[in-house]
Amino acid sequence: MAFVAALLITGSCVSTVASHDKNLENDAIPLSVWEGWSSARNKLIALQENANKAHENSSHSMWAENLHSDPDIFVVHNFLSAEVCKELLQLHQSTIQSRIDTGTAKSVPWCFTSFAQLDRLVRRIPPVLNLTAAELTSLQPNDDGAWCAMPLEETGDANNVLEELHHVSASTLFTRGDPRSNAIMEDIRMNISSTLGLHSLHAYHAQIVSYDVGSGYNVHTDCHQRTNRFTNNRAVSFLVYLTDGSGDEGGDTVFPHVNVRVTPQQGKAIVWHNLDASAACDVRTEHSSIPLQHGSKAIFQRWFYERPVLPGIWKDAVNCDGSGSCRRYLNTPHAHRANELYEHAQEQRQRSGDITKVLADLESAVGGPTGTYPHMQSLISLAYLHDKLGNSKAAFRWFTKVVEGFPIHTGARFRLAELCEDAGNIEQALEHYNVVAAHEPTKVDPLLRAANAANRAGLLSRTAHFLERSLKIEPANRDIQEAIRAIRKEILSHSEL
Repeated sequence: MAFVAALLITGSCVSTVASHDKNLENDAIPLSVWEGWSSARNKLIALQENANKAHENSSHSMWAENLHSDPDIFVVHNFLSAEVCKELLQLHQSTIQSRIDTGTAKSVPWCFTSFAQLDRLVRRIPPVLNLTAAELTSLQPNDDGAWCAMPLEETGDANNVLEELHHVSASTLFTRGDPRSNAIMEDIRMNISSTLGLHSLHAYHAQIVSYDVGSGYNVHTDCHQRTNRFTNNRAVSFLVYLTDGSGDEGGDTVFPHVNVRVTPQQGKAIVWHNLDASAACDVRTEHSSIPLQHGSKAIFQRWFYERPVLPGIWKDAVNCDGSGSCRRYLNTPHAHRANELYEHAQEQRQRSGDITKVLADLESAVGGPTGTYPHMQSLISLAYLHDKLGNSKAAFRWFTKVVEGFPIHTGARFRLAELCEDAGNIEQALEHYNVVAAHEPTKVDPLLRAANAANRAGLLSRTAHFLERSLKIEPANRDIQEAIRAIRKEILSHSEL
């Protein structure tokens, strides 16, 4: 058994978490935890069987309708009740009002995907942006490739002028676990999961979007053409109308390539698949929101990605895309403050500032030392920073919080397994290694680490189990083959005693 342990310790298993602290968004993406669009489509087809029953009984039961196939576009009637729709709308309005009350709703940058869009505004007379033509020549795009500038505060009505020029819609973002919205968002999450099989680990932040008279959204796709930046695409789009429409007053959702038009009806959902048979962005899913002529419109919206996604920080901004449409994105007060604290902490770290203040900012971002608010970037930073400082107990606590918020964060799981192993808690270590192995099925390291931990604890059968699983990944690996032979011999010798 000593031979096996030495072989495993000195084998190919190397910790995979070394770079996570610097590159959190590029963690190895684990396998899907849902079966993809085919599973969701089957559930929607099954819901069509409720159509006749719903009509016969004039009930409010949920039923689906397939508006188009290839690409698939469905509507689900009565997905949300009128009461829930009204509650979501009030949540949206109160969030915007709370940001207005604190003076943080309008003081956000305007960002454009096109340099030409920003250039035209900079040269406009009278000016509306706090950026001169001379300053524009040295401006660099942000991390998302957008060109940003603040509105000119001196004019007082710069934001109003900009909004009139672009007919801006408004979106409030609700992160997972936000205390302002947690109860109702959890109910909707469970409803989406049980009805459509779309798992929340694949979803970005939930959004509530409102449109005023004149605002809409030009033709666009929700998915992206694949690039080095966009490798995990928005596979499924899901939205629910929170208000009614009549069709002749604007607000309809239109898919021009497939001649589909949907009129808003409170509680009705639209679900469509964005990717073609080769998993590329399907341009036939281009759609628009017709500008409103009267009244108002509001929707609840979520995007579901091909693989689980750890949502990053979406900063408050007015984003104007290539279609020419603009939308003001606002976080809830909790998320806005957490984002500020996180960014301040990162700035202090880069300046080699007081590490105590960095930790204090990060702890404040997550609601204090118990981590009551799951601001994921701050939780991750706290975990890795304490780990780097050698504070193993604190690191363990924060890594645990990370996997509570994002159970398949394989980097945090792997480090938790190592910490458990160091503390002699082999069963818990094996559990974490096993989760990592399940979601990184092409990597042998977690299985070899699990085999090593089991071997050190004298768990011979489990050692063999993990070694045999690792051999399926690397069938030509002679070291693993030799370790399996040795452990089987050890097991046999024990059975003969």
